[in-house]
Amino acid sequence: MRTWLLQVMVVILCGCQPPLSDVRWALDTLELEPDGTDGIVGTQQWDLFDERWERAQRDTRQVCTVEAIFVGEQTETPACARCVTGWDVRVSIEAHDCPEGTLDKVDVLDAMTGVALGELAPRLEQSGPVLTSLGGWVRFPDRGWLAHGWVSTTSGDVAPTEAWDGNRSFTFLPAFAWELTEDPSTVP
Repeated sequence: MRTWLLQVMVVILCGCQPPLSDVRWALDTLELEPDGTDGIVGTQQWDLFDERWERAQRDTRQVCTVEAIFVGEQTETPACARCVTGWDVRVSIEAHDCPEGTLDKVDVLDAMTGVALGELAPRLEQSGPVLTSLGGWVRFPDRGWLAHGWVSTTSGDVAPTEAWDGNRSFTFLPAFAWELTEDPSTVP
């Protein structure tokens, strides 16, 4: 009991926190816009958190941020069962503020191979940070298409079948956190 109380007092008095441990959780937000053809260009921001983030999901548990860019070409066929429009993408990491060696442990950050617009995943239809009927989908190797979350546009809510007109920009808001473990089956 005394040790715990002493640690709390040190944190309060010096305004510091215990050291952050290895990354365990990640949230990613995507911004995409038309490239002037049928393709897209975009950014993907990953916020990486330590294992204690799961309990209270506080920003103080953030370890670092990774910025990636991607380009995509529209696919000929619908990307997934609930998707209307999709793109094959190539991702590259542009910048990060992570401690040395952190990115070596996390292989999902530049692994996305597809992005799609479509209907919301059924479990997201009754909730969300924005009023939308538009869902975002992402594809990863060995995982196929996964629901990413809600999609907002620069022009308000649009029906999934009317979403892609080559003029709108989109923001993909994450509905799920990625658990970064050795076992890829834990990814949402």
